[in-house]
Amino acid sequence: MKRPRQHVMEDASEQVLRSALPAEWIIRPIVKDYGVDYEIELVDQEVVSGNRIWIQLKSVEKVKLRTARYKVADKFPDLKSDGKGNICAEYVSFSLSMKEIEYSQRCHFPLLLILVDLSDREAYWVPIRDEVNHNLDLPELHRKKRKSATLRIPRWNSLSAESKRGFSGLRWFALEPGRMYAFSILHHFYHEFQHVGRLSGYSIGDGHIDNGEKDELIRSLLTAREMCMSALSLDVLFGEQGVDYFKTDTIAVLEAPGIALQIAAGAKAATDALGAIRKNAYSFKSLALQLGVVSQAINLMSTAISSYQGFRGRYLLKEDTAVWNAWLELEGKEYAPPPFPTSRQPSWGSRGMN
Repeated sequence: MKRPRQHVMEDASEQVLRSALPAEWIIRPIVKDYGVDYEIELVDQEVVSGNRIWIQLKSVEKVKLRTARYKVADKFPDLKSDGKGNICAEYVSFSLSMKEIEYSQRCHFPLLLILVDLSDREAYWVPIRDEVNHNLDLPELHRKKRKSATLRIPRWNSLSAESKRGFSGLRWFALEPGRMYAFSILHHFYHEFQHVGRLSGYSIGDGHIDNGEKDELIRSLLTAREMCMSALSLDVLFGEQGVDYFKTDTIAVLEAPGIALQIAAGAKAATDALGAIRKNAYSFKSLALQLGVVSQAINLMSTAISSYQGFRGRYLLKEDTAVWNAWLELEGKEYAPPPFPTSRQPSWGSRGMN
């Protein structure tokens, strides 16, 4: 009895996957495969985190590197180009059936394609849903009655490179469900405050608030401060597991303060305003400025997720990530994903970014 080559490839690809990931991570095969082959749970320092990703595992005898070209070299004269006006990036491609693609679109969990190159025992990965939403036109594919579509996996999305980065990309997607839950909490805080709090429309003089509204303002400031402090306790956004764009004081590339800093400023402004009101030691200008800072912090709870949506493209092959990769190569650095939302273009200079 002959053993099909496909079965040999499946076993070999599983071996590559297991050898490429940290030994302590839990890899659970999905016996009845309807689009997911493995569930992987992250373990760090012997602590089972509960953070998971799901894998669709594919393999080929040998991948063929292809080149994507973006005609933007004239904007970045110091970056390496092909001499024809293009900045280039290498990728591998793989065709998924439309049934597999549609399944990925229905999944409410991070589903990654991992493609194993059996000849080099290397593996490449890409988030299927993000790749489809950013780089494929599903309505067009359906109109043409396509049975499959080709996904492009940037060469820098290899598991060997991931290992050097501490598996930051896989960790990003393992934390995504937790981050979505945290965003729902922020959104709840924002909308709840619209019902129970008010930070504008007061008649403020030097040391007094007219119309008997002082108690209402105090209650609103107490509520705002509590919400800001509760927001900052969401670790997957602002803590050790948080997003750098959110938790750091300043994103140097964008010359903009981090979201956590602005929410913390709102909590402090609320505290300062409360102290001034209780002592009747404020002016219209000073109190108005403090209320403005608090209001900005509350509003960020509603808009923070829009910034996060801009990160959907940071692990994909796109014009901006190709330019980012070329800039890192110029600086002699290994690839790391952009630290800012890729839908919000930074100020590019002749040597990368200002």
